[in-house]
Order: sequence, then structure tokens, then C-alpha cells
Amino acid sequence: MKVLIVDRRLVFADMAARLQAGGWQLAADATAPPPLIEGEPEAAQFQRAGARLQYHFDPAMGMRQLRVSGALADDELAALASSLPCLGVEDARDLLRFPDVESRLLGLRMAEALDAPELLGDVAALMSGTTPTIARQAMRTFGRLIAQPGGAALRAVGHWKQDNPDKSAIFLLAGSTHNKLQILRWLAHDRRQSNEHIEAVLRTAFEDPDWEVRVTALVVAARLRADGLVGEVARVRLPEDTADGVNVDERRMLRTVQLCAIELLEGVAVPPASESPPTTKAAMREHLLRCLAGERVRWHEKAFLFVASLSTPLPDAVPPPGILPEGIDTTDHGYVLRGCGIALCWVPPIDHWLGEELPKMPVANPIRLQSSEGFFIARDLLAAPGRSDAEAGFLWDHRSALEHCRRLSATTGLTLRLPTADEWEMAARGPDARRFPWGNNARGERRFGASPWGVNNAVGRLAQWTATSRGEQVLVCGGEKQWVCAMRAPANRASLQALRIVIG
Repeated sequence: MKVLIVDRRLVFADMAARLQAGGWQLAADATAPPPLIEGEPEAAQFQRAGARLQYHFDPAMGMRQLRVSGALADDELAALASSLPCLGVEDARDLLRFPDVESRLLGLRMAEALDAPELLGDVAALMSGTTPTIARQAMRTFGRLIAQPGGAALRAVGHWKQDNPDKSAIFLLAGSTHNKLQILRWLAHDRRQSNEHIEAVLRTAFEDPDWEVRVTALVVAARLRADGLVGEVARVRLPEDTADGVNVDERRMLRTVQLCAIELLEGVAVPPASESPPTTKAAMREHLLRCLAGERVRWHEKAFLFVASLSTPLPDAVPPPGILPEGIDTTDHGYVLRGCGIALCWVPPIDHWLGEELPKMPVANPIRLQSSEGFFIARDLLAAPGRSDAEAGFLWDHRSALEHCRRLSATTGLTLRLPTADEWEMAARGPDARRFPWGNNARGERRFGASPWGVNNAVGRLAQWTATSRGEQVLVCGGEKQWVCAMRAPANRASLQALRIVIG
């Protein structure tokens, strides 16, 4: 049976008129229940000599399907596609990449209905790092595409594996950059040596379009002493542009990391720990060799932080709130502040890497490991009551921001306040020392995506007030110019900045 997805903007009456003009007759069904939406039946059947057309409408998703059966189904399908506005595989792909839940769910349903194995990667990308509803539907759709009759998806993967016998089909199907990085980093975390299966994963990762995946694989190869890959490690493409999120000095540093990885794979011994900071080229080389090997180092500077960010997996599970405060509700999509509908994210009580060493930082922020005490923070920026959703509606002077926190505290019975600069950085950055909320690649597929803890719009849009003062000024974080989570800048209290609240 062949399937068409009809544009949901075409109402049933207009679609039926077009079908009847083409010779299709609507079959009467006296037993059909009344539709949920007037004039939009959930099911209908059309007939024409030698063929049958079944129509299904999902009122929740707005998805319209036509299924054609009969000896001439392919010809009928082509004729219908030319007379009706239809959606195809690329339309489904676009929907899967939209940020909202409704579009993604519709895209997943379309991928399933169209039996489109070419969407496996896009579907797999939604199996993690999304809402539970999206993740569950993505897993279901992925399983159905893999197991579709005829095995087209498995055959496609099989053909790729035949052409690439030394690479990993499982890694290829991991989907999102997030999934690929987690696979690589758990290998670095859990394994002590390489094997042929790990090396197949690394070979596949070396050719990934995302430089963060490629360089992470390089670090893992060095740590697990995958000496059979020394040639591939030497050929790994490093980021070449500041727009990738690394400046000229950092690109030189990554080249040094690559050379040190080659040394480890060629059998050089890991040097002993040093009590002195790595201030010379020779000392930095020894320092990097220890960082790559996963050995403890005393000095935590930029090179250490970069290697740590490329080799530290996000935890599979984190401590939940011990006691959920009265006034906070749990939903399928996370936590919500009762009475005002503010969505919340939980930043768990675990260690977070904070700080950075970058040129021209407005405020010094040394690299350090700091533990969160566990706190709730607003997922989104707060708009001022009565204002439009335009950008100006999210801007507050410092006094107004504090007053709004007091009003919300009185309404909810909880203590709501501005986050400290450290709390803001933990919420925006997560625990793994990444540079941006979405990772280390400034041009990554999830650019401006949510942080590991689910915080939206931390950077790239509006700078945000913190509770940390600097003389007469207050530190702000994030914003259009401060993409790096560790960046902080002083702002006058009368200036207009965005507001994000913390509970506690």
C-alpha cells in the first residue's frame, strides 16, 4: 500500500472535491462516528475502478494520509501527487529540525508513514537531548524504520558497511552530535585499552563533519593507546577558523594536542607529574601528554580544560531534588513553578568546571572545579507582565528585576532571586567544561540549543542579570556578544538586561 501525506492546510471538503474531479467516488459510511472537528472526518474511503483510496486524518497532529491500494497503485499515487499539495521526505526532515515539540512530533509521524530510511539519522538525533515525549516517539519511529518490511533500512546500512568494513555502522546511526560525543567520551571514561570494535568507532568519528567529534575521537585514540590508528590520527582535520569557536592560539594548541597524541600512539612514556606550572614548550608538552593519557595534573589551565571538555561524558543520571519544594510541580516536560507557569530546570549537586583563560575577558574567571548545592533555575528568560513578546519585553533595569523577584516570591511563597554568576555559569554550561551551552563547536548542529541542564537562550540573544556585584556595577552573563559561558561583564544598574530567576 502506497502513502501520500497531504498538506494539512487543505481542508477535507476541498480535497474530496479534487478527488471527485479525478473520478474518485466517496463511499458512504453510515456507521462512522461524528468527527471531532466539524467537516473533518478522521477516516473516509474513495473508490475508482480497480483501486481503493483510504483517507486518515489525525486531528491532534493535523496529519492527512492517503493510502492507495490496487494493481496500479504506483500510477495512481503519481497522479494524486500531481493533483494535490503533498509533503515528502524533505518536508519531514525540515519538521524534525524545527525546535518546537509539535513540528518534531509531526515530522516523526511523517517519517514513519512514509517508511523513509533516509531519515534514520534525523530521527536518531531526537532520541536524546529532547523532551521525554519527543524521545519516546523518536525511539518508536527509529525501531519501525529499521524493522520495516523488506529491510530497506538495514540493507542500506549493510551496503555502507560492505563499502566501509573497518568502520562502525552503530556509530553512524548514533544520529546527533550529542549521541556521538557521549559514545566517544564514555569509551574514554570506561575503557583502559582499545580493541577492533572501538577502533571501528574511532575511524568513523575521524571523518565526522563536526570538528568536536573528530578531535574527541583523537583524544580517545590517544588515551586508549589505539596505536594502529596513528596514521589516521595524524590526518584528523582540526578546526581552521575562529568561527568554529577557537581562536588562532587555540588552533595552535589543538595542533600540539594532535602531535602529543601521535607521540603516545608511537609509544612515548607518560612523564611524571610536575610541581611546576607548564610555562615552557617542553613543560607544556609533558603536561599535555599527561592530560591526554588521563593522568592527574596539578595545573588546571586552558589546555587541560579543553582536553577535559573533549573527554568528559555527561552523567547518565544525576541526583534529583531531595525534597521537592511546595509550589513546584512535576510534569512530563520537567518542573513548573505553580501559579505562574514558569518552567524550571534542575541543576544537580555535582561538580562543575567553571572559568576560562581567554584574551580580553572583561572580568577574570579562573579555571576551577566547583560543586553545585543543587538549585532550580528558570528555563527561559522572563518577560515583563503586560509587555509584548518583542525583545524589549524581556529587558529590565536592575531595580525592576529585583522588584519582580520579590513580587513572584510573594505570589508563590518561595524565595525567588537572581542567580549568582557561578550559578548562571553552571546552569548554562553543565558539568563537562564545554565552552558554549551546546558544546565546543561554535557552528555545531545544536548552535544556540539548550544547555545540558535544559536552560534556553543562555547566550546569543540578551545578556542576563546576576546577583554578583563588582563595585557599583553588577555582573551580567550571556548575550549576543558573550557566547562563552565563562564570560562575565560589569553593567550599570540602570542598564537594561534580561531576567532569569533562581529558587532558594
